[in-house]
Amino acid sequence: MSAIVQTARAIMACLQPLTGDRATGIALVTAAGADVELSRNSYVLPIVEGQQRPDLAMKVDEGPNDDGSWTITSGGVAVDLFSNLGGRRQCVPTDTVFAFDPPIDGIKSVVATAPFLGGTDLIGFGALRDVVMYEHIGTLQLDLSRSGIKGFPCALLSWVDDEPADSASTSMTARATRLGTRKNLYKLTYQIAVISERGESDHARRAEGLEVLDQIAMLLVDRQAIDGEPFSNPSGLQIVKRWRETGGGPTYQRYYVYGVLVSAMVVLSREDTRTFSPWLRTVLNVDKQLDGETDLRLVDDAEIDMTP
Repeated sequence: MSAIVQTARAIMACLQPLTGDRATGIALVTAAGADVELSRNSYVLPIVEGQQRPDLAMKVDEGPNDDGSWTITSGGVAVDLFSNLGGRRQCVPTDTVFAFDPPIDGIKSVVATAPFLGGTDLIGFGALRDVVMYEHIGTLQLDLSRSGIKGFPCALLSWVDDEPADSASTSMTARATRLGTRKNLYKLTYQIAVISERGESDHARRAEGLEVLDQIAMLLVDRQAIDGEPFSNPSGLQIVKRWRETGGGPTYQRYYVYGVLVSAMVVLSREDTRTFSPWLRTVLNVDKQLDGETDLRLVDDAEIDMTP
């Protein structure tokens, strides 16, 4: 999985308390042939009406193996799953078909064996109705429709950019912090847009949006791991800045938009995909005499006196 998407999903999981309780359930995971090792915190997406639903993303819970993984066989293994976010809509029904994202070679099928339970909406002032990963907010009204959000207040998470973790070297040339052979440290930056819509008054929209903004900051600051999955090391998430959007027109009179920039540290490793020809074999022909001696002079047990 892309480090950008993996980190974004981890940030969304950190915001789960603002969305409600998670849903949990069991899916029968079947291998197509040989056994497959399934890692903890792998992501599966429900397929609803022929479409994968990233807003209902589920994660693989800790398995019975020593490293927390699961061994999937061709006979099928019941695997524990839980939702990345909270909410009632995370409770998918029996026989829901899932797909691993990214796909895992050797997996034939993933099907819910019973309804997922436990997902509840957080009720009250400052609760998030939805958290969605989206590309970028341009035309607000259009992007709200395209993002598929289910209610307000909501949070739209977007990847902004990445850069070397130390910004510049002594030569003022941008470079990444080198951690070792083929490993560099980079800083990923994300924007979270908090959108509030309360019809009763400007004060109510402002108060709710800023309350959610504060709650997000408190959940994310210095966070390094979630659900046993480290995602920002060696330092945790940093709140870079917060601001309010000042767009004009009637749209920004109905919606109040506040933003927060968050940075995470990730390690990028180079994968060497080059191919090389096999080593050439060198053959040394030595003519041997009948008495066993050779044409080569051999030095055996040579000693050199190094006394000054």
